Order: sequence, then structure tokens, then C-alpha cells
Amino acid sequence: MMPLLAETTYRVFGDLVTPGVSLLWFLGAFGLWLGIRLIKDRLDRSRIADYVEQGGGSVVRIAWNPLGRGWFGERGDRIYEVTYRTRKGKTVTATCKTSMFSGVYWTGGPAPSVEPPPESIQCLSCGTSIPESRERCPKCGWSYEQRETKRHDA
Repeated sequence: MMPLLAETTYRVFGDLVTPGVSLLWFLGAFGLWLGIRLIKDRLDRSRIADYVEQGGGSVVRIAWNPLGRGWFGERGDRIYEVTYRTRKGKTVTATCKTSMFSGVYWTGGPAPSVEPPPESIQCLSCGTSIPESRERCPKCGWSYEQRETKRHDA
């Protein structure tokens, strides 16, 4: 039976090393690189999802795209195609770049809004919720804005 690896040895830093040991070193280095890459991917996806959810949206899909928009000239950032649903229910696909220290920035397609949803206020007269877009309570007509009163000088 023919041996899988050659029976020769090499000198590496003064020590004798067989091809089997070299193969183990290579596999170990590859495994370490792969593990780090998977951890980075998990952290990137979490960072992107947090960004989208901060604006009231929800993530539908995040896909790694190494040759996506903005890849040329970049070394440390990773590029993802992100499909998300906005606060208003619209489904949008956009490209973003991210890394451990650069945050999330969008290179293609609309970026999710990071503004919090509008808040309603409580009517001080009856307690009904008044939407931000309205000036008066829909139930009792109370307003938080003062009316100008006409003064009659007599």
C-alpha cells in the first residue's frame, strides 16, 4: 500500500518536521480562520438587526455578499444584502457595510429610518390618546395649544 504522505522530513526553524505535521498546522490555521470568520458574521448580523429594529423595522433576510456595492478598495468591512420590513410594512432590500469598529453604513438602497416612532400624548381632560399628527383630542376637542384670545380695550 502506498503511503498517503511522503516519508521525507523538512527543517523548519531548526526542527525536523514531517509533511503530516505541516498538514496538521495548515488545518489548524484554517480552522482558526474559519471560526473567527463565523464569529464575525454572527456579530455583524446582530449589529445590522439592531440597527434596523432601532427604527421600528424588522429583518427579513441578511445575506453576506463579498462583491456587493462598495467592495472595491475595502479591506476590513464586510458587505451584506439586507431585506427588511419598515415600520409602515414596506419591504425594502438594501446593501450595507459593517465591521467591528465602523458600525453599519448603507451603500445601496434606502437606509432604515433610525427615528423612533411618533409618540401620542394623553388628553388632560378625558385621558384619550391624541396622535402626534393632531392638535385636538378626537373625543372631547381639548387642545394642548393655547388659543389666542382677543382683548378689547375699552
